[in-house]
Amino acid sequence: MPLPYRMNAVVTMMLAKEYDRYIREFVDENRFADGSTPVCLDEFFDNEFQEILKAKKIPRDGGIFLEILWNIEDLKAVFRNRGIKPTKENINAFINSRATKTLEEQSISCGWSVLEDLVSDLQYDGKLPKKTKKAS
Repeated sequence: MPLPYRMNAVVTMMLAKEYDRYIREFVDENRFADGSTPVCLDEFFDNEFQEILKAKKIPRDGGIFLEILWNIEDLKAVFRNRGIKPTKENINAFINSRATKTLEEQSISCGWSVLEDLVSDLQYDGKLPKKTKKAS
């Protein structure tokens, strides 16, 4: 199975570190001497890495339940709405500015507020329990 398209940064870094450890152990143990070769990254991910995630009780996707992705077509639509030609130069001007970091920061900030409101709504509707002692 190929690596999943969406893995968060934590799981991706963990995969890189674990695969690096695996390769180093392979070399340190001189397993090439008997003609063995290390498994490819896909095979490592599907087998050894899944066992590591299971042992550490980490979901394969790092626990992500929602991810929002912006693409160039979204930016072009906003440009058109604002009367800006969606040229490569204008797109690059936006992407290479502080605007992308601000979009990320503001999206996260607003997202927390929306998430809080939605949980509150579900509590009000009786679909989630009312607030009790501080949950851990």
